[in-house]
Amino acid sequence: MRRVIASIFMIAATTLAISSPTNAVAQPPIAFYFSQQSGMRWIDVAVSSSGEKGYAALNTTVGYNDKVYRTEDGGRTYVQLAGSPAGSWRAIDTDATGQYVWGIVATATDDTEVYMSSDSGETWTGVIGHNAPGEYFRDVAVSDDHLRVVIAASGFNSMITLDGGATLSNMASAGADLYHIDISGDGNTVAATYGGSVYQYDIVGDSWSYVTVTSSSAISSISVSSNGLRITVSSHQGPDADLWRSVDGGMSYTDSNFASEFGTTSQSVTANMSADGLTILVGQYGGPLYLSRDGGATWTNPQGLLSGWLAFAVSANGLRGIGAVEGVSNYFFGSITPALYEVAPNQIDSGSSGYIGVSGDNFYSSCVVELDGERANTSFINYGYLTFYVYGDDPDGLYDVTVNCDGLVSDPVSLRIGPVPTTTTAPPTTVPNTLVVTGNRSAEASRLAFVLLAFGAVLALWAARARRVN
Repeated sequence: MRRVIASIFMIAATTLAISSPTNAVAQPPIAFYFSQQSGMRWIDVAVSSSGEKGYAALNTTVGYNDKVYRTEDGGRTYVQLAGSPAGSWRAIDTDATGQYVWGIVATATDDTEVYMSSDSGETWTGVIGHNAPGEYFRDVAVSDDHLRVVIAASGFNSMITLDGGATLSNMASAGADLYHIDISGDGNTVAATYGGSVYQYDIVGDSWSYVTVTSSSAISSISVSSNGLRITVSSHQGPDADLWRSVDGGMSYTDSNFASEFGTTSQSVTANMSADGLTILVGQYGGPLYLSRDGGATWTNPQGLLSGWLAFAVSANGLRGIGAVEGVSNYFFGSITPALYEVAPNQIDSGSSGYIGVSGDNFYSSCVVELDGERANTSFINYGYLTFYVYGDDPDGLYDVTVNCDGLVSDPVSLRIGPVPTTTTAPPTTVPNTLVVTGNRSAEASRLAFVLLAFGAVLALWAARARRVN
């Protein structure tokens, strides 16, 4: 699945929630959270279609000992993959399942090497390396089924595999040094960038064609929808650093007027989008992050400043993903139903007032606690903890407590106000002293009756004989 590398970046961060504009497609909100690994410098990120499994390639710019990290919880936590090659990572991508991973890493000898993993990054196999002055592998992209993989190169021919890496072939020369590359989820559309142009590759004909998008800026990212019809490119280092969109498979591009509407820093704009191309995230150098849920027709501006975006990776449905900002800020984001684990205390005295803690997951700043559907005075502490206030005027009873995050509502847990009602036990009903015998006990009783009758008959015969003798 696609991810994007930005070219220039800085930092600034606050937790925020993004709401859809009134005229956009109705979608759950996206909330941003700090990863527990904030502070690591991801150079590139990739996620599976679900957004649960993902990868982050580390590039600390110091030495050549960086590794790949994997998340299984949508970017909240990561583990270092000890089997990943050490070096200075350049790019990473994965298939729809997250099982097959491809990456590019630079070594201390100034060569770039392409590696792949078929077991979720546990072990890696070297695919190809290149060591020549001024010649580098730049970027890699993987189709949903992992069979088609494209590798962008500068100074020599880019490469493609149609069988998951079993065989690797040179593409025809594009006549340019390709920097960023992407492949549609269905594996049929390949698009790459050089300068201000988008180059499109004909897989069957092994040939390139190109469209000049901007003449005064260099394209810094490219993202292709799953069916290849929607392509989004962004630019940097120029007065028209902006965002362009194609809805006809790359035949033509239109300026989104992103720069004129929101302004840019003339430094960097980077974008990434969902599989259908309708959800687009755009980040800037020195400016905020923007979101569109209708393919770029309308935009919302996050409530807060997130600048210096380095990489995005977005799930297929556009509701989850991971992102990285230069410096100390790594994020995961998503529209996720909140999980409510417990309230503490879960029982309070009648007329009590004060704060009650709510433990759970996937909380953000606009989440509110509800008692039987009525909103309570809620304070956001972090993504796993909220508090709410009870004023002492609620009637005694058992309440359903839920967390509502912009329409996404958790399962309920119970809070009791007042004492637990006493249960009155009815006296036992008098049962007549009647023996009812059933089943095997009935058979035993029959045998016992037979024995007693026989014994009685024997006694009677003995008594009669005794009388005759006398």
